[in-house]
Amino acid sequence: ETIKRIAEFINIELDEKLLALTLEHSSLPFMLAHKDRFDDALMRTKSEEVSNLPTGSDSAKVREG
Repeated sequence: ETIKRIAEFINIELDEKLLALTLEHSSLPFMLAHKDRFDDALMRTKSEEVSNLPTGSDSAKVREG
């Protein structure tokens, strides 16, 4: 229901195929399987340099469950 409301608000024609794809790509299992698409590695690397933080930490924004 929320996806339909957002699509209507931003004037996107939402057919069943696009709705199914959107539901799949916004699911926790999909995001966990594709963590690299949802991380903030560039910002994390820069903040490590500027703030003298330990390098190589995880920058993923997807929670574990």
